[in-house]
Amino acid sequence: MAKLPFAPAHLPFEPPIAYASRIAAAYGLEARELCGDQGVRFPRLVRGDQAAIKRLAKLGGADPDDLLSCAFARQRQFEIVHRGQTFRREDLVLDRLDVCLHLL
Repeated sequence: MAKLPFAPAHLPFEPPIAYASRIAAAYGLEARELCGDQGVRFPRLVRGDQAAIKRLAKLGGADPDDLLSCAFARQRQFEIVHRGQTFRREDLVLDRLDVCLHLL
């Protein structure tokens, strides 16, 4: 898997789902479509799976460690951790970004 030719740069503190959405928008696609076309399992990306995030990083030419540090990662069945902060699953909508990145 090689870097896509029109992938935008990963922004500081940008979660992988948001980054996937911006890459997809460059091609007129939804993030789920782009991921499916490129072999990235979208549900795994949403859960913060390291392998899926590393594949996305490679597609976009981003640093995988930077992208991993911005992920919302499922720790337990109903807990998600983002940048050291634990959230309950029902408090988040993970398939779209509804908050300001600077507030996170």
